[in-house]
Amino acid sequence: MVLKVKYLKAAAFSYFLIGPLPPALCGEPPPSGRDSSIVAALDGITEDLVAGHIQYLQDLKSRYSYMPGSEEARDYARQILAGLGYSTRLHEFRGVRLERSYWGDADKTAWVFTAGSTFYNSADGGASWQRQFPFAPGRLYDAHFVDAAVGYAASAESTVAKTEDGGRTWRNIRVDEGAADILRSVFFVNRDVGWTACNHESSPRIYYTDDGGGSWVVQPLPNFGCPRIIAFGDLERGWAVPSWYDDGVVYRTEDGGAHWAVQGFPVPPVDVRSFVAIDGDVAWAAYGGPRLLYTNDGGKNWSYVGTGSAAVLTTVSFPNAATGFAAGKGVIYKTEDGGRTWFPIPGAPEIFWGDAAFGHAEHGLLTDLFGREIYLTRDGGASFEKINLRLGMFWKNVVAERRGSVADDEIIILGAHYDSASPRPADGAPGADANASGVSCVLAAATAFRDLGVGRTLRFVLFGGGEQSYEGSRAYVEECSVQDEKVLAAIVLDMVAYDEDRGSRDDAIIKVDAPSIWLGDYVAAVENLYGLGLMFDYEIYGGPGDHCSFWEADYEAVGVFEGGPGPKPDLVYPYYHTSDDTLDKLTLPLATRVAKAAAAAAAHLARSEYIGVRDPAVAAKGVPRPRPPFRVFPNPYNYGSAAGVTFDGISSPATLTVFDASGRKVAHGDVAAGRENFVWRPGHDGRPLAPGLYIYRVAGNDQLEAGKLVIIDR
Repeated sequence: MVLKVKYLKAAAFSYFLIGPLPPALCGEPPPSGRDSSIVAALDGITEDLVAGHIQYLQDLKSRYSYMPGSEEARDYARQILAGLGYSTRLHEFRGVRLERSYWGDADKTAWVFTAGSTFYNSADGGASWQRQFPFAPGRLYDAHFVDAAVGYAASAESTVAKTEDGGRTWRNIRVDEGAADILRSVFFVNRDVGWTACNHESSPRIYYTDDGGGSWVVQPLPNFGCPRIIAFGDLERGWAVPSWYDDGVVYRTEDGGAHWAVQGFPVPPVDVRSFVAIDGDVAWAAYGGPRLLYTNDGGKNWSYVGTGSAAVLTTVSFPNAATGFAAGKGVIYKTEDGGRTWFPIPGAPEIFWGDAAFGHAEHGLLTDLFGREIYLTRDGGASFEKINLRLGMFWKNVVAERRGSVADDEIIILGAHYDSASPRPADGAPGADANASGVSCVLAAATAFRDLGVGRTLRFVLFGGGEQSYEGSRAYVEECSVQDEKVLAAIVLDMVAYDEDRGSRDDAIIKVDAPSIWLGDYVAAVENLYGLGLMFDYEIYGGPGDHCSFWEADYEAVGVFEGGPGPKPDLVYPYYHTSDDTLDKLTLPLATRVAKAAAAAAAHLARSEYIGVRDPAVAAKGVPRPRPPFRVFPNPYNYGSAAGVTFDGISSPATLTVFDASGRKVAHGDVAAGRENFVWRPGHDGRPLAPGLYIYRVAGNDQLEAGKLVIIDR
């Protein structure tokens, strides 16, 4: 769930006038009047300029990160920025991240595959690894190995690839000669019997084979929703988990898929990250929350099972009915009694986002999906050793800047990702809206402001690998963090040129996390100041997007998107990631207004006359900072959507107390003097609270706040 907060211009602008600014911008006032040099520059951002960049980028046919068009787009952007007089460079990074690992049911065979369709195989228990090159059209979406020799992989163009020699060689099998769909999932119970699922927009369906892929039969599904995960416990009984669906359901079959029925599920399947069937009745799921889901009656009933921690769990693996492993954000747990009790594995390596793959009770892999690191254990987790696979190819971000004349160490960023994707990534991914529109706005802003003097450093960054889990922005933000750069604000544009009904509803969405609310208000205030005619919605903790890379590194950033729920799962843009995402579908006046709003906000932040004000007494003389309004968000709170509930606008010192509906105190904490907010993490003591209504009370100094808080677990 994403909490959406309606943005009203007058109200948000009033909040901006009295709201808190981050410490690095302490003493900086909101814009009180138009800057004549910015007014003149904005006149240079025209529909023709924006359209010209979009047209060039879409005519490359594909900017998919593995295709030559991506390099051409990168070079095009760099040449333009250099020609405008900016100092430019290419930031190189390894552009392939680990996507999944798999350990065979024997103690010797293991596989790792990446977002780039590249396999690494070990046949000697991890002592040595061989790289197996791409083998199917486009990227790889899922893989499943039956044994040490036979495996299947799902890809684009309705193609399944099969290996019968442990992955050394592959052959492509067309599942449906008349289609060119992406196959999202694949699962085989033995060498012959298996299923794969496609995401055909009008009729998502499952294909079945009982001759090792020689022939396939369509198994229609009762409702809309393409299965992202297929899991069978035996030849007859299994589940298919949709990749998107508004209600909590999965598909269930008890006759080998001849008939599929809708079955209730406690969380929306879009949140399910891992699903494993122990047998036809017993299954486990990890959904990105602090607990696992368990059934022992074929899915008629599901129970939440905690590990004793509030850490997010994203994967679960059971090599046998008794022994299981669960991993997630910085944690890995183990059970030896079928999941009744879980315990943390002592001495496990520190990981950012873990994936556990155990096909054997003693032998397995622990993968840090974002850190590109993989660890091997041969003793059930008692010890781990790091494996160096020398992953990936090198991609590049484009970085251009004008150094500040007063505080050049303080940085304001305007950015977007330049790559694209579609079911035909090799030659049919024009990506006009996703994301040539964002790139065109950045280039238009850089063109308009080429002669603008700035006090802070103004930086334009175009990211590669945006369609590969935002690899470019992650790598770039990591560099900023390692170099301890003072990135004060980042405004990131993604899909900003489609207006479904040409202006009868809100035009754009500003996605913020709690520390970045001030920046969302800043962008809105500047837009209002220059009368650009936009209306905004807010999304608190809205994602995904390159802006999230900045949040992960504790930098303050906003993502700006076209209006509507997007970009996923209930996207308003009907041509998202298709070969029909072309300029003729777009609304150029909207893109131009967004470009002007983002550019003006970045320019104001970079031109502040209050740059360098650090002494609180001096800052106080220049700009008084009244107590901000009291806010509680997200409310409702969902265990998987945010790290905790933020209570903002506190006059500290204060105390926070939370009661359940019966009046029982469930939480109590102190807010230290000098703090204006407090983040409460429900269940951090290992006892996640049940969904329902709670009452909070904040008391301190001259402040007394009370209200309702709803906790949901979906």
